[in-house]
Amino acid sequence: MQPAVEAGFFFAALIGELDEPRRWTWEEFQALPNEDITVDIHCVTKSSKLDTVWRGVSVDTLLDRIETAAKHVIRCADGGYTTAATRGLAARVGR
Repeated sequence: MQPAVEAGFFFAALIGELDEPRRWTWEEFQALPNEDITVDIHCVTKSSKLDTVWRGVSVDTLLDRIETAAKHVIRCADGGYTTAATRGLAARVGR
């Protein structure tokens, strides 16, 4: 299922404690290497969805060639969703 976000309004960005901020338009983001991963999703409401297949750009790809001493990341998404994790966990989960 594709998110209902118009390509002209989409952007992905890395900001914060970086050598320089990065930003991608929809077209630039789609041109990045992507992969399929299978994960189990567990919600705080105690429901789970097992063996969920996702296709997208890995966190490792986004962090490639970025200089930072940051140890944590905060991910924000359309609809006001956010999540925080250590940088290492974000890279493992985003693969």
